[in-house]
Parts: sequence; C-alpha cells; structure tokens
Amino acid sequence: MTTTMRQRLTELWRGKTDEELVEALDHMGDYSAEAQAVIRDEAKRRENNPSGNAASGIPSDDGEKTCPYCAEKIKAAAVVCRYCGRELENKEVAAAKGKPSSEGQIKKMMTSCAGVIAVFLLGVMFFHMCNTGEKKKTTEKQPEKTAEEIHKEEVERLFSAWDGSCRIVEKTIKEWLNDPGSYAHYKTTFADRTQTDGYVLVKTDFGGRNMLGGMVRMYGEGKVTLSGDLLELTIYNRATMAKIAEFK
Repeated sequence: MTTTMRQRLTELWRGKTDEELVEALDHMGDYSAEAQAVIRDEAKRRENNPSGNAASGIPSDDGEKTCPYCAEKIKAAAVVCRYCGRELENKEVAAAKGKPSSEGQIKKMMTSCAGVIAVFLLGVMFFHMCNTGEKKKTTEKQPEKTAEEIHKEEVERLFSAWDGSCRIVEKTIKEWLNDPGSYAHYKTTFADRTQTDGYVLVKTDFGGRNMLGGMVRMYGEGKVTLSGDLLELTIYNRATMAKIAEFK
C-alpha cells in the first residue's frame, strides 16, 4: 500500500467515532488487509491516548483536545489546528449552525398564521357585504306605478318598438294587399281617446303594389282598443284621398 493511500485511510479512521471503530473491529472481515492494519493502529493509538477522543474532538480535563487529523493536542476552543492547519469545528458551533432558532421559527409561524387569518377575514367581510347588498335589493320595495304610467304602457304595447307601426293595423293591411311582400311602412301616429271614446285612433302612411304591379302610396285610419282589437279600419288612396277599402 502506498504512503498516500495509508495517510488517507488513517485520516478517514481518525475521523470516526469510538463506536464506529469498535464496530469495525468486530467486523474486520469486511475490510481489506490495508484497512484492517489502519483500524488496528488507530485502536492502539486511542488506547494509548485515552485523555482525548481524536474522532469527536472532545476536550480533556486539562482544557485541551486532540486534532482528529494529526492527533496533536490543541486548545479546546481552537477552530484551526496549529500543527496541520486543518479547520476544526466545535460541536456547539455545529449545533448552532444546523439548528434553526426556535424564536425565529415561532415568529415565522405567527406571521404565516396572521396572513392566513387576514385573508380569511377579508373573504368573510366581502361575502357578508355582497350578501347584504343582494338582500337589500330584494327586500327594498319598488315604487308602485301610477295609473297614468300603467295606462301609457298599455298604449305603447299596441305599437312596434322597431318602426312604430301598429301591430293589428299592419297585420290587417298585409292580409288585404294583393302582394303582402310589397308592404312598406312609412309613418304611423296615434291619438289616445280611450278616456272619452274607448279606443286609440291610429293613422298610418304605407305603400303596396296593386294588381298591375305598380307601387301605390296609401293612407289608413283605424280604431284599436287597449286589448289590441281592431274596431274598424279605412284605407284611402294617398294622392286622391279616395276610399279604397273599409273593415269593421
């Protein structure tokens, strides 16, 4: 075995604990001849030097400890061996580095919990506000419509919101025309006479093709009830105002 290999094995086993060394001695058959020799030397060295544990760096009663690399005695508080120059680390320092601060952990947990609680409370408040708003909308009483407003809506229902034509008048005119597809609505006006005569007077300008295919401009005047019934309708030639048709 070369010197370099033996040095590496020696450094390796000097870094082992006493328990690991004892276990290795009990199972020597698991190691090579070179490793067995190093293990025996290390066991003998520790037997001859009981005041300090080279593996763990435990300080002896005189305030010194043994370097786990070169086996020289150094101060118990040393972090660098003055003989071999290797860095050492006290168990207290290693424990402090590896163990997180309990106070820091508590602060971190408290911060996380506070964030979760804040988000939860905001969600509850938002839900409550939305729910309250919806309840308010449904429970608020809508102002009752006046008789005048109701009557106005009933009259407006007789007419198309698209072009203002009276539905029942337009339907009657289309059925009367020779060519219903030629019907053209121009204008419709009305006068509400329901309070005096019980009907709405409808006046409409429209056009349609006659039997010869010519487009004729016409005028219609009808009486319609609020329920949408046509009481009568008279159609005139717009140019001559001659009566063309009458429906009752």
